[in-house]
Amino acid sequence: MKQVNVAIIDSGIQLNALCESARNNTQNGYIINGGTVLSIAGIKRDRLEDHNGHGTACASVIHRIAPGAKLIPICILGQNGRCSSRQLINALELVKNFDVQIVNMSISSNDIKIRRRINKLVTELQEQGKICVASQSNDRWISYPAELRKVLGVAGSPAVFSEEYLYDHDKKIQIVASGAAELMKYKLPRLCFFRGNSRAAAIISGILANALSTGDMSDSDDLEKYLLTNVCDRQKLFRKPDMESRDQLIYKEVYMCVKKLISREVIHVRIDQSGNLADIGTLDDYYRIIHTLESDFSCNIFGKKIVYKRYFESVEYLSSLIEGLVDGECSKGS
Repeated sequence: MKQVNVAIIDSGIQLNALCESARNNTQNGYIINGGTVLSIAGIKRDRLEDHNGHGTACASVIHRIAPGAKLIPICILGQNGRCSSRQLINALELVKNFDVQIVNMSISSNDIKIRRRINKLVTELQEQGKICVASQSNDRWISYPAELRKVLGVAGSPAVFSEEYLYDHDKKIQIVASGAAELMKYKLPRLCFFRGNSRAAAIISGILANALSTGDMSDSDDLEKYLLTNVCDRQKLFRKPDMESRDQLIYKEVYMCVKKLISREVIHVRIDQSGNLADIGTLDDYYRIIHTLESDFSCNIFGKKIVYKRYFESVEYLSSLIEGLVDGECSKGS
């Protein structure tokens, strides 16, 4: 296995919100402050912070897909999820000095004044053999660095429930991947459901890091060939996820579990006779449902399955989440 390093230009990393293997793969980081005087400081891994949660979510997704990759956090986003153009420029300048193969930027700027400077930097990174991945803006017409030709621009679709992708070299934003809302294992500040273009970019960074690690892609010169070879069929990518419950016993147990939580006022959710769920009150309610199911069925859901928000639409969907873990790993507790 080849060692692969991924720079994550984002809001930092909160170590205790990562699984043990992801914590072990997280390296010392950097913080680029955006005050009147711009400063860059190295941060030891045990002092890493993330007051937003966005960078930690990116790290978690990348690690799930590329478990052998080393993660290097470069913090430029503040608690509000924003940064200055100068901070982004300095982050890219910094990465030029690093031994990294992937640069994940689940961020975007609409500042047209920095286009030429950013384009120069990502071109230099590409010439060094580094692959830059950036997300399309969620709410703006302009997205830098994602729209630049030396960058893989990524858009997320809420209708994709797999870690596959569409690729079109000729489009401004070349890649479409999953932007479906995922409940993160640990509660993060300001973010529990990770979704949209940011999540899609992290997925692509993970896919490419894993391909480099396993040898499925030799280096950045092999990028185009790899993307075209492994692109997903559109109809398959957008297929409806299989969340049909096939085990009536599990369905009944999950139904009673949710009803019990509601009757005890542990969660604030409406449930109808068909098992459809609505008006989930708080983010804590989502976690209480999952943790109770893990306890009642003596299994681990987080770490075994991607917990999409869609699972919380009905008891049937929640049952299918459990059923996928039944074989030897999950059994109803007493």
